[in-house]
Amino acid sequence: MLAPRLASRLAGVLSLLGLLAPAGAQHRVGTFELLLPRARSFVVHGTLPIPQVDLREPGRTPFALQLEGGGNPIVPAQVEVVAWREDGSPQVVELLAPLTLADNASGGVRASVAVLYGDWQLPRPLVPTNEAIPLLVGEGAARLVAVDPLGRRYSAVLGGAPGIGHRGVRMDREGHAVRSWRTSVVLTPEVVAREDSVPSLGAHAYWSLYAGDSKLTLDLRLHAGLVDARSPREEDPPPVTYLRELRLELPQAWSALPLVADPAMGPILEDGGRRVVPILAPLPRGTCHALPARSQLQRRLTVFREGSAPADPRGVWISGLAFPVHRGGEWSWSTKGLRSYFPQGATLPTFEDLDPADWSSAEELPPGESRPETPNSRRGANLLRLGLEAERDQVRQALELGIPQAGLLGPRIGWAQAPLPVTPELEERTPRAYLLGHRVAAAASQAGYEKLVLLHRARSSRQANSCWAPSGQPLPLLPASPVPSQVSSPGYEAVLASGRRPAYDRGAPHLGEGGSPTDAGSIWSWRPLRGEALMDWLLTAKALAWLGNDHLAKDDLQQEAVLAAAVDPVSGRPAQNWLGALVEAAQLEPGQGCAIGAEHATALDAMAASWCLTPPLLRSEGTEWMLTFGHLLGCAAAPDGVVVRRLVTAEPGAEARYERPTLDVVALLHARRILNHTLVGAEDDPLGQVLRDQFMRVTHALTTPPAWVTGFDNSGPGRLMDPEPGPGARRAVPDPLWEALAEGIRLAPQRSTDPASILQSQRALRGAALQLGAGLRSGPELHVDLLRRCALEGDRTSGLLVGYLAVLEGRN
Repeated sequence: MLAPRLASRLAGVLSLLGLLAPAGAQHRVGTFELLLPRARSFVVHGTLPIPQVDLREPGRTPFALQLEGGGNPIVPAQVEVVAWREDGSPQVVELLAPLTLADNASGGVRASVAVLYGDWQLPRPLVPTNEAIPLLVGEGAARLVAVDPLGRRYSAVLGGAPGIGHRGVRMDREGHAVRSWRTSVVLTPEVVAREDSVPSLGAHAYWSLYAGDSKLTLDLRLHAGLVDARSPREEDPPPVTYLRELRLELPQAWSALPLVADPAMGPILEDGGRRVVPILAPLPRGTCHALPARSQLQRRLTVFREGSAPADPRGVWISGLAFPVHRGGEWSWSTKGLRSYFPQGATLPTFEDLDPADWSSAEELPPGESRPETPNSRRGANLLRLGLEAERDQVRQALELGIPQAGLLGPRIGWAQAPLPVTPELEERTPRAYLLGHRVAAAASQAGYEKLVLLHRARSSRQANSCWAPSGQPLPLLPASPVPSQVSSPGYEAVLASGRRPAYDRGAPHLGEGGSPTDAGSIWSWRPLRGEALMDWLLTAKALAWLGNDHLAKDDLQQEAVLAAAVDPVSGRPAQNWLGALVEAAQLEPGQGCAIGAEHATALDAMAASWCLTPPLLRSEGTEWMLTFGHLLGCAAAPDGVVVRRLVTAEPGAEARYERPTLDVVALLHARRILNHTLVGAEDDPLGQVLRDQFMRVTHALTTPPAWVTGFDNSGPGRLMDPEPGPGARRAVPDPLWEALAEGIRLAPQRSTDPASILQSQRALRGAALQLGAGLRSGPELHVDLLRRCALEGDRTSGLLVGYLAVLEGRN
């Protein structure tokens, strides 16, 4: 069987690399770094890639954490598995432990925490305190309330805790440091009326309780995509839901602080002996908020008792977040051989050589002068950290004020503010990066992680494809009704008759006013990201999951995996077996390519991300789907390894023409890399051998100068060409090739046992890298150039280049 064979081979490789967990007495295996919170006691937590380890029997732990300096105690760590390997062993874990600062220590400074491996007894798991019980259960428990246009209230209790009175609870973390759970609820009328329609609003509340702290965190998702899996409605959900307000009601002794107080919120107030936190505050003149069908609103809050407000506006969770940093012989995202970041198994560079002094040529200096040395505070991780803090501040300010932020966020539309671009024309055919969060990891930056949280919240506001059962299970989209939906939300007609639609709710197609407007001021101009543009949404969710084990983002990835299998990536319409249709077409003409591209590779990325984060016993459907995708690539690929063969619209009677766009070809290389890392990585796996051979063939073809000529390929499989002309004879956008080059160099030794062939293959790919680097003369010059671009050109560019930086650092 594949799993035991892979496990045995992996153990042998890790043993050779010195990455198997040490046996016997405790050993230091890693180092976490963080900015200490301004609190005497706190919970530190961070994710860590690991080799094959024994996680011990229940009640014991193999990991402990110790704050460096001052003789601090060793504290056993709670262990939560983040991602699993194909053989079912943990690949990434989250470690959590309550720490206390020494009397002479202070918060607000950077500190290191040693990660120890051994064997320790675990303390008893946390339970809610007597003070927290009224917040979570009982008549006065935390409640989400929506008020419809007619003034009627719809509510649901958000509290609940495992074992104390809520049936819709799912445990996410259970230990002595943090206890996390999710409740899934449906907002129902407090007073039932005959004219009430089927409830259309659901919510997920993600609670976390911390050791030694009375504060809790509450991550909230309100969605207009509720479907009963037992008796799904034949018609669509209401095309739009109008609300006067949406509020979080808490017991009077409690209050809440949002991560970002945006303009749609209002001041906290008292109402009927309850503390009210307006999520969507009432608008002037009775104007209503509008939530399109399947839209979702995500908000993150810290809930606290009166007199114990958090000192840090980031809240308890982000202020205790730590990151594994590179140190010789220890485990981190940069450890060669672990290959644990994202579904493709990336190894991240350290950026240790990042120095602005290297960016200017020595030829530019006056005669006799040497280049000035850059202060340590402006080099390496420190330089990345400064940039990430500035970017976080820009995103936070834009959300707090509701203003656009160049390159990051578009204009606010009511309760939502999405990143640019928002139009399909701007999103199509833009080179997509396959990594995000690499700068955050290298800088060990809580500010960088917070920026990812805020960007993910913004992207969620335009990702109107929520489809959840009342239990919180993600469901595929229902087929669209052949006639306009007759379902309406309560007060729908009253809003239309009285003109209380908000300014951004204009030109909606369900009102018979023609097509959807495309101007930036209408919420109907936003469509869920799909196809290759979906990668932007997936990247933020994956970064939050791998770097912080974020439960809300992990559920987003699970939803996208369900949709990936059931929604055609090109049309965006429900199609339960679009992958099977491609397989059938490929089997009719094997080796001739098929109509596949970046959109389909993105669907595989979504499925693989959820698969990696899913416990092995629940993976069977995802495994079968991914293997089918792999066999499709193996069957359809032309002799040069290229699978893409798209028909170009031609004049009637003219000879059919086909195109093989380079961006699609590169995206499918990414798909092969994912499959090779997750399912078929063993050297003797037949499908893995086929996919690796295809990868090398295509990579060599892409980096051969004739491939840079632009135009159409009229003869079917043949040279790689782009459909749009670029400047000169070179391709206009070579950046997407960097990841392919990095993986090709890693795979080159597997391609032949002949040392001369291996060396020749690696030299050829490294030579191609220098050509793509605009004629740079040497590897060191290329290293400096890529470091500069990664530091200055933002996440999208650095996400395209960062894999090759790991090659230049010798980490690939």
